[in-house]
Order: sequence, then C-alpha cells, then structure tokens
Amino acid sequence: MPISIAEGISLEELAEALDEPRILESKNVTILGKEEIRSLSNVVGERKKVYGAKKDDDSKIDYVAKESVKGVQPFIINAIAFDHYMTSDFGNGEVYSNIEVSAVVGDVASVSFTHSITRSNYENGSYKTSKSKSSSMSNPRVGRSHQVYANSDTAWWSGYLTGTFTSSKGTTRSIAELNGPEKILTNTLGDVYPDYVDPQSNIELIKPDANLVKKKRQRESNYRSNFINYYELNYGRPQYFDWTEVEIHHMIPLEYYGSNDVDNLIPLLKKGYSNDYIMYHHEVTNWWNNY
Repeated sequence: MPISIAEGISLEELAEALDEPRILESKNVTILGKEEIRSLSNVVGERKKVYGAKKDDDSKIDYVAKESVKGVQPFIINAIAFDHYMTSDFGNGEVYSNIEVSAVVGDVASVSFTHSITRSNYENGSYKTSKSKSSSMSNPRVGRSHQVYANSDTAWWSGYLTGTFTSSKGTTRSIAELNGPEKILTNTLGDVYPDYVDPQSNIELIKPDANLVKKKRQRESNYRSNFINYYELNYGRPQYFDWTEVEIHHMIPLEYYGSNDVDNLIPLLKKGYSNDYIMYHHEVTNWWNNY
C-alpha cells in the first residue's frame, strides 16, 4: 500500500487522523520535502505572522476522506488528506483560502470538491461564504494546491472544503473536516494581524473583532507606571527588554474605546532597538491605521 506524505507529517499522526493504526505497518512510504512541494504549489501571498511561544494548531491534516476495505488480506485503505491555511497578498489587496494535499494513501484516482473562502466579524463567530469555486484533481499528488480569493477588507477570514474522492474502481467517499481550518484577521489593505505572546509574562496580544466603532477614550497619565508595577509584581523584572526600550501598547486602541487597565496593555519594542523576542510597536499601530 503506497503512502505519500508531506514533510512534517509522521506516520503516527496520519494513522491517528485516519483512525487506522495499520498504516504504521506500511513499508512503502514516500516523504516529499518542502522544496518539491513548493514546486507543485501555486500559493499566493504571505501566511500570518507568529511571534513568541504560543502558536495555533499547525496540523497539516485538516480535511480527510478515506475508504477501508474490510475482510481482505493484505488490508486496503484508500485516503487523502488536505492542509488548510490562509494567506494574504498585501500588495494586491487580496485574501486567499488555500488547500494543499498533505497525504495520499493507496488508490486515489480523483478528487472533486467545492472550496470556499468565508468571513466573519468575530474570530469564533458565524462565518459566511464570500466566494466559492468548484474544481477537481486527477491522480492528486502531495503538494497539489487550490485557492480561492476575496478582495481584502477588515474581517476575520477562513475557508471550507466539501467534496469526494474516487478510487480507480469507482467507489467514492466524502471529505470530512478533521481539524478546524485556519483563521486570519486582516485590515482594509489585506495586512494580516499578527499573533504575539510576550515571552516572559505570556500576555497575549488581543485579537480584536472586525466591527469596532470609533469612540475616543482619554489616555490616563499613570497607565505606564501602573503597568510596569503590575508586570514586575506578577512576572518579575523583565529579562528580554529594558523598560526604556518599549512602549506600553493599548491592544484595543483608545480610539476604539480601549481601556487603560493593565489587561489591555502589553510591552512592545520602540523603533531604533533590535530584539529577537519582542515585536515592534509600529507593526501593530500601522495595522490599526488601516482598520
């Protein structure tokens, strides 16, 4: 039983995703490296920026379809798995939902599917379809990809995949969601809001809703000193920066009625300083300038 998988996927992960431990017995496994996959892919745009220790689930098995033939020796399983991720082409103002074949097991002759890009005002809200495309792949290989794009806007974006695979004998199986598809937040220009976690305190940069309304709140004169006292009391003196090197950033801006309370504040690096661990303040403020 031949198995092709993308670099970064283990047989154990594939066996768990397909709920088929007998995959571990296979002696015919081909692993495709990143360069070979890149040559097969037509992905446009950049993926979201991730800083710090905390990352979203980065599984490469987000959608699967499988067929197990019982009662035969040797056992037969036919399956295909897809990775889903979002990219944004900041220069052209376009946001993309991408699917990429991440594993092929056994006999998969073709795949027919509908791929949609979806949007919402809220990261965990209800997503509505912005655009859909129907397509197919004959003899799909690991690394083959498909994408759907929409014009950029301030929104949370994700995607969805439905369809079937067909074996050479004509049997079909539906594609099912296994892990949730990736989500990103962009502004009107298509710039992706970054993921960031302060490396010492684990304070996470708040991810805003996409429908905030401007309402100015005044800056309190002691917000910086209050935050410094709070940080050192709870997390100790900073080990990754000096207080003179950072701005105390309002994660929800005062222009959108963000609070001066410590739970809306995070230290970010000033221009002119270099640091491998702390994100620059201007990267976030530039994003908000086009909210």
